Amino acid sequence: MKRILLLLLVLVMAFSVVACSDEEASVTKDIDNITDAQEDCTEQTILELINYNIDCYYMFYVSPVDTVGEADKDGYYKAVDNFFESYNDLKEFLAKTYTSEKCDELLAYPSEDKPLYKNVDGEIYVNPDVITPVDYTIAWDDVITVEFTEKTKQKCSFDLVTYDFDGNKYYTNGSVVHQDKAWVLSDMIY
Repeated sequence: MKRILLLLLVLVMAFSVVACSDEEASVTKDIDNITDAQEDCTEQTILELINYNIDCYYMFYVSPVDTVGEADKDGYYKAVDNFFESYNDLKEFLAKTYTSEKCDELLAYPSEDKPLYKNVDGEIYVNPDVITPVDYTIAWDDVITVEFTEKTKQKCSFDLVTYDFDGNKYYTNGSVVHQDKAWVLSDMIY
């Protein structure tokens, strides 16, 4: 009888240890998720997003990606680009750079019925005639610092400090928000 009671006691203790370890793992996992969701916004994060922003600015406002072949009936050419192999690659690049609202806006630019880029069977097609290229650009490679003007766990506002073509300090403001466990730009900066 004592052996049975001792065996029952050992089993109860063993189940208690297993139950506690599962609960502890769950708590640790929740803490990890909180940490991921509240990663601090840094100057390096901003500068990386600015580099992506420069690529997007050129793709949408200065010079669309290269094309090949003849235009289809709507004026779209198949895009040839070493960076984007598919339309999904383009969407993913935009998603790691901007908010989902800005991504939707860019994919519908300049109009929903005739966007600059469209998806044809997973491939990128471009109609360069729907935009007027912009000549003005900023020398973004001369950004000297990022000055934060507001910083919370969900949003950071900042000024990029650079020099204009006359050598004067030039300030450009922007903001990033925390979306889907990453910092992304609220809008295109130019």
